Amino acid sequence: VQQDQHHLTCIHCGRSIVFNECPVHELEEKLEKSHQFKVYYHTLEFFGLCDHCQPG
Repeated sequence: VQQDQHHLTCIHCGRSIVFNECPVHELEEKLEKSHQFKVYYHTLEFFGLCDHCQPG
């Protein structure tokens, strides 16, 4: 069974941190209505630097 996946991914070391908050559920509902499309799941990934790889 597929489910929503949300990650913070470090572009330096490749570490991937899973998070459960979903900032796009409202957008998902709007897209379903505006495009007559049933969404079953989504993925969301942010890229940056983790706390170990940040300078300073």
